[in-house]
Amino acid sequence: MVNTVQRVAPAQTVSGRSAAVRRRLDTPSRLRWAALLVAGWLLVAAVAATGQTVLGGAALANTRDRAGEIVIEAQHVRSEVSNADALAAALAFEHVVLTDPDLDTSEERRSAYLARPGRTSTAGDVEDAAARIVRIQQLGITGCLAGAGAGGSPATPVCAGDLLTRLGELIPRYTGLVETARAHVRTGSATAEAYLRKASELARYEIIPRVDNLIQIAGDEVDADFNAATDGGTDLLLLLLFAGGGTGLLALQVYCFRRSRRVFEARLLAATGCLLAAAGLFGAGVLLRESRAQNSVSEGYVPMVTLSQARVLASQARADENLDMLSLGVDTAYDEGWEGSLAGLDRALTVEELPAEAVARIDSRLRRWRENRTEVTDLLSGVGSDGSAFRDAALLTAGPGAALFADLDGELDDAAGSSTERFRTHMADATSPVLTALGVAAGGVLLVGSGLVVSGMARRLRAYRYQR
Repeated sequence: MVNTVQRVAPAQTVSGRSAAVRRRLDTPSRLRWAALLVAGWLLVAAVAATGQTVLGGAALANTRDRAGEIVIEAQHVRSEVSNADALAAALAFEHVVLTDPDLDTSEERRSAYLARPGRTSTAGDVEDAAARIVRIQQLGITGCLAGAGAGGSPATPVCAGDLLTRLGELIPRYTGLVETARAHVRTGSATAEAYLRKASELARYEIIPRVDNLIQIAGDEVDADFNAATDGGTDLLLLLLFAGGGTGLLALQVYCFRRSRRVFEARLLAATGCLLAAAGLFGAGVLLRESRAQNSVSEGYVPMVTLSQARVLASQARADENLDMLSLGVDTAYDEGWEGSLAGLDRALTVEELPAEAVARIDSRLRRWRENRTEVTDLLSGVGSDGSAFRDAALLTAGPGAALFADLDGELDDAAGSSTERFRTHMADATSPVLTALGVAAGGVLLVGSGLVVSGMARRLRAYRYQR
C-alpha cells in the first residue's frame, strides 16, 4: 500500500506542474506570443524586401556607371587599334592611285590622290585608344583572370592593373613601328613591309588580347551585378517570407475568433491588407527591374559586344588584305587570316539578339567587299591578266576595296553605337528611382502591418482581461 502511494505522488506532482504551465500560458499569453511572432516575421520581411531592393539597385547602378562603361571603353580601344592596324597596312598603297593609267595629267593625278577613298593616317585612332585607356583607369577597373593572358603562362593570373600598365607601354611602341614603316614607304624602301608586319603582329597578339582580357574582367563584374540584382533564390526567399506572414496573420485571426466574441479583428485585417499591398509593390518593382535588365542584355549588351567584335574581325581581314598585296600574294598566311577573320565575322552575324535590319545592311556591304576581294585574288593569280595584274590588283584594293571596307566599317560602327545607346537606355530604366521607391515602399507598408498586429493584439488583450 505504501509503495502504491509513493508511485502516485510523483505523477500528481508532474500533473500539477503541467497545470501551472498551462495557467501561465493562458489565452492572453498565447495571443501575446503569437502576435509578437507574426509582427517579428513581418519585420524581417520588411527589412529583407528593402535590403534586396536597395542592394539590387546599387548593383545595376554599378553596371550603369562603371563596369558597363569600362566594357564600352575597352571595346572602343579594341576597335580603334584594329582600325589603325588596317589603315597602317594600307600605307604602301598611299600613292598607288598615281599609277592609274586613266589619269593623263599631273593635275588629274593630284586630284585623284586627294580624293582617294579611305584614309591612311593612324594617329587619330591611336590617340583615341590611348585616351580611352586613361578613362578606363579613371573608372577604376579591378580584378584578375585566373588563366592565361597575353604574355602570360596558364598559371599566371592576369590582373587589370598590370594589363593597363602594359598597354600604356605597347601603344607608343606600336606608333613607333608604324611611323618607321611610313618613313620607309616615302623613300621607296622594301623594309616597310617588315615594319608593317611587326606592327600588325604587335596589335593582334599583344595589344588586342590584353584589351580582350580587360573586357572579360569588366564583363565578369557586369555578370555579377546582374546576378545580384536578379537573384531568383533571393526572390523565392522573399516570396516565402510573404507567404509565411500571410499564414501567420490568418492563424492569428482564427485563434482570436475562437477565444473571443469578435468574428474579425479590424487591425489584423488591416495588417493583412498591408501585407498584400507590400507584396504587390515589391512584386511590381522586381518584375519591372528584371524585365528592363533583361532587355538591356538582349537588346543592348549582347549586340554591342558582338558587333564590336565583328568590327575588329573586319579590320583584321582588311589588314590581311593589304598585307597580302604587299607580299605580292605569295604569303598564304595573310589569305588564311582573311578567311579566318571573315568566318568569325559570319558567325558573329548569326547571333539571334542582333537587330535583323542592321544584319541585312552589314551582309550587303560585306558581300560587295568580298566580291572586290575575289577580283583582286583572280588578278594576283593571273586569271584574266594582261601583264599588269599587280597594278590592277593594287588599284582595286586601294580604290574600290578601301571604299567598300569603309562602308562596311561605318555600318558596323553605327550598329554597335546604336546597341550601346540601347544598353545605356535600358540600364537607366532598370535603375530608375521609381523602382527603388516601390521596394522601399513595400518595406514601409510591412512595417506598418507589423505595428498594426502589435497594437491590435494589445487592444484585444485589454478587452479580454476586462471581460474576465
